[in-house]
Amino acid sequence: MKRQLAANTGIQLVGAGWDDPKNAPMVKIIWETLEALDCTSYLDVVKKSNPGFAINAAHISGWAFGDWGLTRPNAVTLDVYKWHEPYKAGDRGRLVRLVVHEIGHAWSQTPQAKRAYDRFGQLYARTGNFSDYGHGSVNENFSEVVGYYVARCAAGNPYARAVRNKGQFDAYYRLVRDEVFAGREFGPAVGQTPNCSLAPTRPRQLAQSVGARRVLKEKLDH
Repeated sequence: MKRQLAANTGIQLVGAGWDDPKNAPMVKIIWETLEALDCTSYLDVVKKSNPGFAINAAHISGWAFGDWGLTRPNAVTLDVYKWHEPYKAGDRGRLVRLVVHEIGHAWSQTPQAKRAYDRFGQLYARTGNFSDYGHGSVNENFSEVVGYYVARCAAGNPYARAVRNKGQFDAYYRLVRDEVFAGREFGPAVGQTPNCSLAPTRPRQLAQSVGARRVLKEKLDH
């Protein structure tokens, strides 16, 4: 799995966490998250500016579940050993958010990110904190607005209708959509609740969905 994932993404994978069979479900989440991001330039921008960019699956001292450049230089370190608890609790969206969040720190330091990051700083000065974790930090808030943008099913997502307050985070959503992901979205519009059910799709529903996507693709190609 490690070799194939590295070959598919062009990202160096280091650390002992990849090789522990108990971490296979965590590796799957990382794989699916990176695959979901592949329809955007998010990872390509990071890899272009950081040729040695790596994802390190390893223990992190203290409480952190992940970091950028602290445990290992030029690497996103993910403590997949700590992930077991939220995984068993069913909050897999939190782990998706974490992957995107930490990569967001690397993305924000690239030359391509300067315009979006500067605009975010101005917006943050007017709007304020997006989440409790990012309180008081422009950089942490930026990674949070990007992480939750992708991980719409993460518990307590500030973009959700039941969590946000009077739509004050709509501008954050639009900035990430337009400036970071070039219009790509990973769920319904901000303020709408995504379908986070893990129930299998019925064959008829799947056929209808595939048919709709095929028609849309033909229109886009045209």
